[in-house]
Amino acid sequence: MSFVQPHPLVLTPSLSIKERGRGEFPNPPIPMPLNPRKQFIVSLCRQNRQHMTEAEKIVWELLRNRRLDGKKFLRQHKIIYEDSISAIKFFVADFYCAEEHLVLEIDGHIHDSQKKYDQWRTSVLNELGLRVLRIQNHETHFQETLLAKIRKSFLKSPPSNHPPHPTHPPSPEPACG
Repeated sequence: MSFVQPHPLVLTPSLSIKERGRGEFPNPPIPMPLNPRKQFIVSLCRQNRQHMTEAEKIVWELLRNRRLDGKKFLRQHKIIYEDSISAIKFFVADFYCAEEHLVLEIDGHIHDSQKKYDQWRTSVLNELGLRVLRIQNHETHFQETLLAKIRKSFLKSPPSNHPPHPTHPPSPEPACG
């Protein structure tokens, strides 16, 4: 599996070798229309952001605007990939932090009946180099415990009052759900 490039939405005009060497474009990039599949995915993500569950709203308030240790989280973020037969597929992650390669999934009662699907989805995301942390709805009511659980899942977690230092991250442990 490999990622589909997430930003092929801008088409740049052809440049001569001379123009490419200058490092600037003679004209601004031309917006490329989204194909119907991408329009559907973007629309679905927007709709999910407008209709978040109460648990997702609680978590979003804790994560938004880099509130958790300066980490940028996106909500209802599309993760697009290709499977072995070159079909483009996607998941919508409840929350995603690119810096940590971390997906947070808020699991309500529906997930009790779809455990095999959730396990499969987690394995696909792991194959894409992402780690998945599952959070039960009831855990969102204990905010300090929840924040500690998310921090513990970070690849490197220095105290928030110290700047991060450049080291190799340890091997990620499997996420427990």
